[in-house]
Amino acid sequence: MSAQTRGRPGPVSRSRGVDRGKVGQRWRLAGLQRSRLLAAAIRAVDELGYSDTSVADITTRARVSRRTFYEQFADREACLAVALEDALGVIRGELTAVDLDGLLWREQVRVGLWTILSFFDREPVLARVCVVQALRGGPRVLERREAILACLATVVDGGREGRAGRSAPRSPRRAWWGRRSGSCMRVC
Repeated sequence: MSAQTRGRPGPVSRSRGVDRGKVGQRWRLAGLQRSRLLAAAIRAVDELGYSDTSVADITTRARVSRRTFYEQFADREACLAVALEDALGVIRGELTAVDLDGLLWREQVRVGLWTILSFFDREPVLARVCVVQALRGGPRVLERREAILACLATVVDGGREGRAGRSAPRSPRRAWWGRRSGSCMRVC
């Protein structure tokens, strides 16, 4: 007796005729290839520099085809921008894990910076790519970098405002998690 005749759905969806197992497998493979491409992009930029890194350098290190690269990313800059965002996502996670809300502004900044610098100390390749090579990035990478710096400046300026008594300083984590549409985009 088949799975469908016993009242349980089989591996093939009756409505679309799609094998769900194969779809999930393709999705996992695409995610694995994307991760390999992002890691390869970080390595290539660290070894060759931003301006000298090509799609071929990335695909060779990731051991995937150019076709696979272009299925994942529109171009080299899009790949490098996503790699930078992923690195910032890791930093964002570490900042979230640190309890900044109960601290005074000065301590929030100190602990936040310590967290970021500790991450960069543990991940020197990411540090070089985020801090040094991002300066040589294309327009999207430079725009994102400027947004990050503007947001960090807002955090520091918040402390000045708090000392002057004009307004209470914002928590650095709240400022770092600001609106995407404003100057304080999601930073770390």
